[in-house]
Amino acid sequence: MIAVSERVYLSMFRDEPEVFTVPEAAKLLRIGINQTYRLARSGRLGSIRVTNKVLVPKLSVVAFLVENNPCRFVPFDTWLSPSECGIVCTADGSTGESHAKGERK
Repeated sequence: MIAVSERVYLSMFRDEPEVFTVPEAAKLLRIGINQTYRLARSGRLGSIRVTNKVLVPKLSVVAFLVENNPCRFVPFDTWLSPSECGIVCTADGSTGESHAKGERK
């Protein structure tokens, strides 16, 4: 099963080819070409070698982005706290009504 973030990345790259050259992968990752070669050589970025060319599959770029994403998926319920009265409250204890009226605590 593909995680939500993988689906997002795959939809972002749906018009891209299935395999990238190192310079193309570097551009997508917004890092330098030498850094991309180092990541491929170390195995952190999946790659294949065809004759003299190093190619990076699209799924390897997606896996690298998911693995190194600082904004990993946080379940929605971690932002909510029980109100003890059956009304869902945000982490600061508000029920949303005060926010809707523009009131602040």
